[in-house]
Amino acid sequence: MRTILIVFFGLLALGLSSAAAADQAPPLATWTLGEGTVAAAAAKPGSDIAIGQRVAATTSQPAKIVFTAPLAGSLTLSPGAGLTMVVEQVADTRELVIDLDAGAVQVDLQDKGSFAGVRVRGAALDVRVTGTLFVVQRVKRDADYVALVQGKLNAGLRRDVADALNKHQRFDIDSRQGIGASNGGGLEQVASLTNRPQIASLKKSIKEQATGAQQGDGGWNTDLALDLLNDLLDQLGLDDALIAELADALGDALFDDLNAGPGDQVINTAFSGAFGPLSPPPPPPPQ
Repeated sequence: MRTILIVFFGLLALGLSSAAAADQAPPLATWTLGEGTVAAAAAKPGSDIAIGQRVAATTSQPAKIVFTAPLAGSLTLSPGAGLTMVVEQVADTRELVIDLDAGAVQVDLQDKGSFAGVRVRGAALDVRVTGTLFVVQRVKRDADYVALVQGKLNAGLRRDVADALNKHQRFDIDSRQGIGASNGGGLEQVASLTNRPQIASLKKSIKEQATGAQQGDGGWNTDLALDLLNDLLDQLGLDDALIAELADALGDALFDDLNAGPGDQVINTAFSGAFGPLSPPPPPPPQ
């Protein structure tokens, strides 16, 4: 099952330093398109990304990385986005945690591989995801917003924030709903969404885009970042043979997304069968 999720996260430094572990760990993902850095070094197509290495996109264009097997899926970073993927032990299982420290990231998770769970964390929010297509952005130092386009997710506060506020409640969020959180105030009320937020340009916050006056049909099948990456791929001038080699080396996730177009990207299945046409938004949650 695929989900689209949009989350806003503030600019709180993570203080993660696991370079030595990253050097020894097998690659978790591969840089494929766009300009940016992996572990502070210039990234190029084919650059390996290990657990604990920070990846960042330049401020001029989005970028895309593809997970390596047994994980399946990809990450699309907004201009200026930065994140670190770490592994945490939970009881007898391992979870993949995507810690976002700047900008926005769209995650297309098709298979969790050997991980028991995948989480996305910001300044205050902790989001548990399953088969998911979602976007995350940190808005402030201490505030986040998550907007779910399609699917389901479970949202609560980071453990340290929940403990400090003594607020441990979590919410199941449905398609076209959103919720905010902050270190000082905890979780906000769940709200219905009117538009699909876009990460290609963040002149307006995700919350502003998602809850403002509806624009046309809401743009639920539009992905401007995907369009920009399509243009970037065209500009590379790759011939069919080289594209085939890249697909073999990196997996089909990148090219499936780019060639399918945003409508198919949103509607197609990743886990349990196709959604079919996007469903109408659910009624507003009870106040």
